[in-house]
Amino acid sequence: MRLPRGSWVLIVFSILNQLTGMFVGAFLVAYIMRLVTNDITAVSTFKLMEYFALMIGSFVASYFCKRYNKVFVFGIHLVAYAILMMALVVLGDTVIDQLFMVGIMYGIAESLYHFPYNMIVAEKIAPSKMAKFNSIKGVWQNASKVIIPTLLGIFITFGTFVEVAQVMVIIICMEFGLLFMIRGVHKTDKEPLELRGFMHRVSRCPIIRNMLFAECLRGMTNLIDTIVTVYTIYIFHTDLNLGICTTIFAICTVFISWLYSRYTQRRHFRFVMHMCVLAMVAGICVFVAAPSQITFLIYCFMVATAMNILCYICETIMFNVVQSPVVAAKYKSEYMASREMALGLGRWLVLLMLLYIGVFGGIEILRWSLLVMGGALVLATRISFNISSKLAKMS
Repeated sequence: MRLPRGSWVLIVFSILNQLTGMFVGAFLVAYIMRLVTNDITAVSTFKLMEYFALMIGSFVASYFCKRYNKVFVFGIHLVAYAILMMALVVLGDTVIDQLFMVGIMYGIAESLYHFPYNMIVAEKIAPSKMAKFNSIKGVWQNASKVIIPTLLGIFITFGTFVEVAQVMVIIICMEFGLLFMIRGVHKTDKEPLELRGFMHRVSRCPIIRNMLFAECLRGMTNLIDTIVTVYTIYIFHTDLNLGICTTIFAICTVFISWLYSRYTQRRHFRFVMHMCVLAMVAGICVFVAAPSQITFLIYCFMVATAMNILCYICETIMFNVVQSPVVAAKYKSEYMASREMALGLGRWLVLLMLLYIGVFGGIEILRWSLLVMGGALVLATRISFNISSKLAKMS
């Protein structure tokens, strides 16, 4: 099954955004950890502001996506990223004193990318091709991690923060050129958000309620990458090792994502889900029970393979819901906005837990939070699979 030509433009956008996210996300966290000597509280503060701005920004973006051209709204994220990058160039090492501002700016830029992007994907990719699209996108996103993280690690370790930010500005310019290649997005009807009507529909539809609950649980897992970054710096001590580890596990993710896109079909979801759940539980238990460099690498391997496949399955089912009759066409923006709020709630719950660990526990017990996040992902996958079965019976 081949993807339509227009899908590849969206995949290229996801790759470029992945590169930007690796810098502003993983490597900015690593930079903060180096400046404050492994202080989890500083990282949690940055992420709290990021996710707060992401929730509010997604709600605002949903309003504009429903009333105006989605591609135009999508393009605004480039301006937000450009402003953020210039701010990082100016701040340099003083970024540690501006965590609130940087977190809010990053969250706004992320919301202006992800919400319009997901709306465009839901409109352009057919439900029958959604699993293929998500897996192929994952292959190319992780392929971009094979070389770039090591180069960024070298830049941050031996060069300057400013030099890396200047490279990211070039990527933003490349994204701007791709904007003009997005075709076939339907025009909007300029109607306002109908939150009251959508909430009434939610109250009468258990599928939507369960999907939003699953997305809240998935939001709790979004901090796994951050914790992996923190532990990599804590255990291996340098940003260069962060880049090397990210590259190695990206190769594993590319391979497993390729296998998933090449051979997995909807009827295989149950078997794949069970195998990935077992692998995730094993990886978490081994690291939590006996933390060391070896068990951490085992856990990272499970994250790079099993967790990514579970996320592909959940994301595919989420898009299938928004494309189904369960969510009426006029409520797509409201559904996606509610989904972002559910993700944000899950992220905040975990961040508050991390703040508590940072203040009263310390990095040595941070690994116990992985049990909570791993359990949340397992439950979210189970709920999503049940929803998929119900959708299959309706079609």
